[in-house]
Amino acid sequence: DGGRREPLGLAQREQRNRWGLAFLVALLVVVVAKLVVLQGVDGAPYAQAAENDRMKIYPIAAVRGAITDRDGRPLAYSVDAERVVADPTLVEDPARTALALTTLLDVPAAELTEKLSAETRYVVLAEQVSTEVTGRIRALEERQGLFFEDDPVRLYPAGAVGGQVVGFVGRDGDGLAGIEQRYEDVLSGTDGEERVEVDGRGNPIPSGIDDTVPAVDGSTVGLTLDEDLQFVVQQRLDAACADGFTTTASAVVQEVATGKVVAMAGCPGYDPGSYNTTDPELLGNPVISEVYEPGSVMKAVTLAAAVEEGKARADTVLNVNGHIQAGDVVVTDAHDHAPIDFTVTGILAKSSNVGTIMLAREVGDSTFERYLRAFGLGSTTGIELPGESAA
Repeated sequence: DGGRREPLGLAQREQRNRWGLAFLVALLVVVVAKLVVLQGVDGAPYAQAAENDRMKIYPIAAVRGAITDRDGRPLAYSVDAERVVADPTLVEDPARTALALTTLLDVPAAELTEKLSAETRYVVLAEQVSTEVTGRIRALEERQGLFFEDDPVRLYPAGAVGGQVVGFVGRDGDGLAGIEQRYEDVLSGTDGEERVEVDGRGNPIPSGIDDTVPAVDGSTVGLTLDEDLQFVVQQRLDAACADGFTTTASAVVQEVATGKVVAMAGCPGYDPGSYNTTDPELLGNPVISEVYEPGSVMKAVTLAAAVEEGKARADTVLNVNGHIQAGDVVVTDAHDHAPIDFTVTGILAKSSNVGTIMLAREVGDSTFERYLRAFGLGSTTGIELPGESAA
């Protein structure tokens, strides 16, 4: 009996061995297949993920172009500053680091400690910090986990002078009003970036990869404004708005020969450097955005139409009363008067409302409208400022 059992035991062992071998072969096939997938099919994404872990990208901000007056005097320009950020996972002692930074950044230590202890890889500690201060931070022993990003400061040295024309930029550095907005593409430039290989603690590896795409700085935009004349105009407007009777006033000064605008302002104005604390209702340029009644300027348009259409000549005489019915209102001259003989030239010289209406009626409504449009009423001038309303 014993002799018959032994062959049976050997057969069982051989069968178990075959099953074990088959299992090992199957396991090996699975491992090899997984390796093939990792290396061949999914290799690129995993390699990219590994590279991303060891590469850190630092943005390089383009320096925004300046805005100058006609003589090159700056009305807006940018200075270097930096944003101080941190990777809390790399900060060994948040409280100690916060204590070292609190005076330099003028941020409470408790607030810094909370940020440096956050469960995230990126926190902003302070913005628009001067390069002198960030240089001192770089020299700290506790700078582990701290990083710096370009964060320029926009300055307006003339303050409110020309502010409504120059406009301002938002916190992200994009133009939100005036020339800053109109010439955003010219002023902003193109940001660059620096890709640096870092170790497990986030520190740059001296001999590692360091690829830099330099920023392309913005261009300067020169205006036709004259800063000195602009200052005088705004002084006069401010005085007018402070008389207790005037609420708003505007003025435009142009060169007669070229039509160039050398001063433009309205009151009340604002300082672009303090736009975020200014009443939003004041953050525009009323000279171009608000609609005004043309007033006596229309007399020149009306008389031009009458003369051009042959309805009158400069020396044509009209008997002009002191008042006239126009629709459902009675229009008078500056002072009501008995009928007076005025030449067409006299109507313009005396700014006679009644005489002007008489000439407009001679021209006719449809013809008069054609002249109004020919003179540009109802259309924009195309001035290089945003928000212009039709005249």
